[in-house]
Amino acid sequence: MAGDGGRREPEEEILPERDGVLPGMIGENEGRECGVEHRHGEVLEAFLENFPDGILLLDLQGSVLECRMGTETTFLEIFRERMTAGQRFSDLPIFSEETVSRAVKAFEKVRCSGFCVHCEFPLELSDRTMFLEMRLFPAGRGHVAVLCRDVTELRLVERDLDLDLAEGIIQNAQEGIVVTDAAGIITMVNHAFTEITGYTPEEALGRRPSILKSKHHGREFYESMWRSLAEKGHWQGEIWNRRKSGEVYPEWLSIGALRDERGVIRHFVSVFSDISQLKAQEMQIAHQAYHDRLTGLPNRHLFRDRLMVEVAQAHREGGSLGVLLLNLDRFKNVNDILGHAAGDGILVAVGERLRGLVKEGDTVSSMGGDEFAVLVPRLVVPGEMGRLAREILASLREPFEVEGQRFYLTASIGISVYPLDGEDQVELVRTADLALRRAKEQGGDGYSFYAESMNQAVSKKLVMENGLRRALEREEFVLYYQPQVEVETGRLIGVEALLRWRNEDGTVISPGEFIPLAEETGLILPIGEWVLHKACRQNRQWRDAGFPPVEISVNISALQVARGNLVSLVAGVLEKTGLEPSGLAVEITENSLMANRDAAREIFRALDDMGVRIYIDDFGTGYSSLGYLKNFALSGFKVDKSFVDGIATCVRDAAILEAMFGMARSLELDVVVEGVENAVQLTVLKSLGCRFVQGFLYSTPLPPEMATLYVKKGFVRPPG
Repeated sequence: MAGDGGRREPEEEILPERDGVLPGMIGENEGRECGVEHRHGEVLEAFLENFPDGILLLDLQGSVLECRMGTETTFLEIFRERMTAGQRFSDLPIFSEETVSRAVKAFEKVRCSGFCVHCEFPLELSDRTMFLEMRLFPAGRGHVAVLCRDVTELRLVERDLDLDLAEGIIQNAQEGIVVTDAAGIITMVNHAFTEITGYTPEEALGRRPSILKSKHHGREFYESMWRSLAEKGHWQGEIWNRRKSGEVYPEWLSIGALRDERGVIRHFVSVFSDISQLKAQEMQIAHQAYHDRLTGLPNRHLFRDRLMVEVAQAHREGGSLGVLLLNLDRFKNVNDILGHAAGDGILVAVGERLRGLVKEGDTVSSMGGDEFAVLVPRLVVPGEMGRLAREILASLREPFEVEGQRFYLTASIGISVYPLDGEDQVELVRTADLALRRAKEQGGDGYSFYAESMNQAVSKKLVMENGLRRALEREEFVLYYQPQVEVETGRLIGVEALLRWRNEDGTVISPGEFIPLAEETGLILPIGEWVLHKACRQNRQWRDAGFPPVEISVNISALQVARGNLVSLVAGVLEKTGLEPSGLAVEITENSLMANRDAAREIFRALDDMGVRIYIDDFGTGYSSLGYLKNFALSGFKVDKSFVDGIATCVRDAAILEAMFGMARSLELDVVVEGVENAVQLTVLKSLGCRFVQGFLYSTPLPPEMATLYVKKGFVRPPG
């Protein structure tokens, strides 16, 4: 209703119907036949004269027939001053149009339904607004009686209570609150405003909110804000303001316009909260998402994002850029020997050295583990990447101080150049990775640019990987067996099971071509399990045939050791094939042993307890310590072919072999020398005390049917 100060009008309340009439309001009481009833009328009249509320009696047309003042009602005097004879209740000028409409509806509802109705109306006087509470009910003969009560004082008290409550809420709010007039002058602030901005109410009142302006936003920002306030009546968003101390901070601000009943803006209310901590947390989360936690360098995701941006810019400008991928050589040995904490320290130091070598605008990234990347935008000539690679390699060759000890590192680097080696970020990283692999294959401590031949090599690997998976399904693998012989007697003491891949076209592929790929892809696990089953089954068949017992050796990969289920696998295979544990030996290289030394120690002890023999393969060629010879349950070791090749002419090779034989005798370990290919080598080995050999001089690796003939015979004589 107009003029009610925005107060929501209560709905009319329909009350239960009342029986009877008010005889004192309608004149003589027809039908009364005794003095008792007359006396009751007098009592009722006296009661009405002293009734606190005003009473109106309306006829069928809503005209006022009678008014009773009431002892506590003042506004009925206003009715008498403005009423003329027969005037309708709804025609009084103190009622607004909306009030009149509601009053008429209430009157009709009572007259037609006979129910009581409760409602409240404002009275718009020249000097004030009064609030009138009315209860309308039927009074007989179609008349309607109205009880009137002045509730103005009650409503004013309620308003004051509402204002006090609102003030309490505002002052205790955690958000800062500012109220301005339509001209933008601050008229009220709360406690949170002072806490956030540093301005006291005395310093803020009467001034404009521009005292908080940080100059972080341009003119267009504020024009857009005020345009939204004018058109929509509200605005919200993130804004940077300045505290009294001068500190600039971010806040989330909501501004609303308050209008009067005519729609004119009277005030603006701003509610804001300091989001400095939230922004800091967002920045920390974003940093963690795009940076390596250990080195603090941009991670793989941020590197690819920056590379994508630089590729787009180079494309627009017709420029060039370079991508360098770096991997530390044999870094796993650092973690194994010095521990992961020391390894982490070295990675941090490597990152710092790389940052010190690049120029401003380049990106050094940690790609995960011991791999790093460098992005060089605006490359002038590809040769710049070669110079940078050489500087990096030279820097990494300088010793690292770790726990008071010096440690030396080398690295392998792969380089790709836009647009020669790729036209998008994915292709550039792929080609740089191919170049890195080539640098690794060349022995490390070097760098390589990408070449198309690398792509062809990768395609060949992919074809071979798919072929390996099919070979397992189609049983294209076959085992060959190479005899191991006692030098003095020629007795066959054992055979080594060597894997071959007979392709579908009949060609035989040597393990040197596919075993590294099987290790890389994890296919070595199912392949190794197949080899173990096949070899043990073959040896069991030879023993069942009554042939002289031999030991069959099976090569074990580092991945099989790391997997942790080797002992249960061997036990299961022996049980399934029926082969005695003494009929099986496992061989593992030094590098594989040292890469998994903790797991290997437990595995070897369990295999030794089982009765399976354990040999170190390629002895003397790996990065290791002789300490494992006393700490691991070993049966012996196999000397690599490289020590035999020059034994006839190289005094050092002979001396090393003699030392190996002497050490083995002292430790009660067996030694098998591999790669014996001629009689001269055999003669020298005999003179040095060698007992067991394996090599082409006695036999090449043999297919199962030919190996069976050797096992059946039980001995092998060298030719001549």
